[in-house]
Formats: sequence, C-alpha cells, structure tokens
Amino acid sequence: MRLKGYFRTLGAIALLLCSRLPIDAAEPIPIDGGISPNSKVAVVVKADEDTSQDSVSAGNDQPYLENVTTKKIIGPLEEVNTTGGGFGHVLENVTAYWSPDSRFVAVRYRAGRLSEDFVIYQIERHFGGYRAVPEKLPDATIGSDGEKVFAGASHAANMGDIFDRWLSPTEFTVIKYRFFPPDPPTPYSGYFDGDGRIEIHYSNHAGTWIVSGYATPPALGTAALPLPIEVSSATREVSAKIRYIDPPHFDLTVRDSAQHILFEKQEILPEAIATATWTDNGHFLVLMTKKGSNYEAWIFSMQEQALRKLGEFYPREAVSNGGSAMTFYHLNEPTNPYVGSASVDPVVLQIDEEWKKLK
Repeated sequence: MRLKGYFRTLGAIALLLCSRLPIDAAEPIPIDGGISPNSKVAVVVKADEDTSQDSVSAGNDQPYLENVTTKKIIGPLEEVNTTGGGFGHVLENVTAYWSPDSRFVAVRYRAGRLSEDFVIYQIERHFGGYRAVPEKLPDATIGSDGEKVFAGASHAANMGDIFDRWLSPTEFTVIKYRFFPPDPPTPYSGYFDGDGRIEIHYSNHAGTWIVSGYATPPALGTAALPLPIEVSSATREVSAKIRYIDPPHFDLTVRDSAQHILFEKQEILPEAIATATWTDNGHFLVLMTKKGSNYEAWIFSMQEQALRKLGEFYPREAVSNGGSAMTFYHLNEPTNPYVGSASVDPVVLQIDEEWKKLK
C-alpha cells in the first residue's frame, strides 16, 4: 500500500511538472501589419488560436521575425512583450508598421492597461538571410535649442508613446500622450493639444536617427495625412517632394541634382495626389489626383512656378515619353474630349503645348 501511494505521488509531481513545460504553438501567426511590403519577412507571434484567451503558451510572450518564403523563425524580438501587462490578448496587444521600403519596422505594443510603447527595428541581410536589429532613438525630451520640451509639463497616469505613421522610408512620427502644456509656458507649449498629446518627428540621417521637429497632433478621429511623394526627372537633374500640410494644402519642394532647393511653393488641390510624373526634360510635373472614382490631371510649370488643371482624363497612370511628351492610359469610360469612344487607347500629349492652351 505504501508503495502504491509512493508511485501515485510521483505521478502527480510528474503531471504537475509537465503542465508547466513550454508549449509551442503549432503555427506562428502574423500580427496586424506584420508582413513586410516586399513580402520577404513578417513579424509573427505564437499565440493561442482562441483569441478570447488572455494568456499565451509559456515562453511565447514575445513576437518573432519569420522568413516568409521558408516559414522559418529567424529569431525573437526580445525588446517587445506581447502580454500587455496582463491585459488583452497577444494578437490585440502588438501591431507592426513597416517603412515603405521594408528596411525598418516599428512594433507597437501594449505595455499596460492604458499605456503603449514601440520599438524600431532595422531589417538587415545576414549570412544569406535576415535579422532584426533594434534601433537607438535620441532623447526627444530635449529640443534642438537645448530646452527641456516637457519642463513644467504635468502628466496623468499611464502616459506613453504611440507610434503614429511613416512619412517616408526614413521619417516617422510618434505621439507622446497624457502630458499637459508646461506652466509657465515654454517655446514648446503651443505643440501640446487639449488632449495632452504632442507629436514628435524623427528622421534618419546617414544611419543616425535624430529628432527633426515637434508638432500638434491631428485632432482625435482625424485621418492621417497622405504620405509624401518624392519623384525625380529622367535625367535626375531635378526632383520634387510633395508633403501635405493640411489637405488640400501641400508643400512642393524642387531640388537640383546637388540637392539645393530651387524653390518651395505651397499649393492647393481639391483632392489628394495619387501620382506625380516629370516630363523627361524636367520642365513640367504632371500631378494626378483621384476624385471619387475619377481622376484629374494637373500641370506644374517649373519656369512659371504655377499649377493649372489639364482636365479630367480618368487615367490609370501618366508616363513620360521623351522631351515634354506624356502618355496617358485610361480607364474604360469614354468621358473626356481627348479619348472619344476609344477609351482604352493611350493618348500622347505634348505638355508644353497643352500648357500654352491653358493660359
């Protein structure tokens, strides 16, 4: 009898120990936004399939980088914890935001009931594969003038940093929240909004991240600004960068091949710009705007530094075709005078001649 009781005790201990061993999920699951734009790698988690569960399998409280092609786990992103401080489920607690060129990924995660944080990783080639290297960001509490941005600013509990959006492959914004304007006022007081938030801009220069500015965040519930558009002429002699200030207002900056600013101009268009294309000679910039299900073409003249509407072309795209010629490819509605009934045929226009007609 004593022997039977002894074995029963051993069995109970063994069962208890086995129940505490790490249990690996069968299939890694990509998180929201996890797959890179070039579809090479993905940020995944090993979560319970039942998303109503508040826990994850032991040892799986961090995301991983996965090779999309081979489905092999590259390694853990150790700086990120997906448990949410004991709140929520792993699939709800972490989100990925990739830079447009797939070089960087921001992993935003829940750090507590009401607090958030993020980590920026650079994706590098490594021995024929990939690896994720955490990036070091500068101290955003000190402005370029040496002033303390948050000096005298009060804050509520559960403050944090929310990764907001990529502005370009090397620029992004972060919203620091639950802070309130400094008292007495400082040069940075005007950037804090009534909801206790301030927007911080980061940019990468020669491999180093810097704080490039501060701004007042868009009002809560306001859609994020469209991403900037950067486009060079065929000869690379001129390039343009279009950045929205407050739609429909945008800044147009044109630089020469040495990156010297030729001019900066603020313009207004009725809708967001879908594409921008230089004529091959670099004299005109053709902007395509999407208006509902339709498209409009606009011409910007380098010489006159002026913007004029060419017409409602309904094109899929505009392609430079030598000199000042531009080819427009159309959708299937014959609704503009240049196309007539042959709506699917491309139309070649001499932009310099069209510009003269618009005067």
